[in-house]
Amino acid sequence: MPKALRTGTQEEADPLDCLSRFHNDIDYREFAPVSRQLLASYARVAELGMPASTVAGAMLGATLNFYELFGMTQELPTLLRAMADMLEFRRPVS
Repeated sequence: MPKALRTGTQEEADPLDCLSRFHNDIDYREFAPVSRQLLASYARVAELGMPASTVAGAMLGATLNFYELFGMTQELPTLLRAMADMLEFRRPVS
């Protein structure tokens, strides 16, 4: 299994840190147990031989479903653009 799936990121950083940049009034550490459970579930799929790109796509699809479920799809483009900018311009995501 890729280290990123075992630890959340390759550098052992809190995978929720990047979200605090967009909603700094929320303590995302409260979500860490749920995040770890979801990550473990997707890691099991990867261990069965599913390509990492497929697993990552499924994770992104789940995120889209969450935003739709809570009626927040209007917020998602801005959040994704900001996260993409952090990645593209090599600013730390977490």
